[in-house]
Amino acid sequence: MLRRLQPSEFQNVLVIATFAVTLAVFAFFFIRALRMQKDKADHLSQLPLQDDSEPTSPS
Repeated sequence: MLRRLQPSEFQNVLVIATFAVTLAVFAFFFIRALRMQKDKADHLSQLPLQDDSEPTSPS
């Protein structure tokens, strides 16, 4: 039964457009990260991920 369902042309275009937008977003951030200045990258790498003042529960 599902073999008889034919995707319309619009669905094909939508899949390709969604992939293209996703690829463009990842490429933008990848290129932005590559072009980042070394001192800025070092500063960002030293930022804490969690505030030390928050109590942590022992597991």
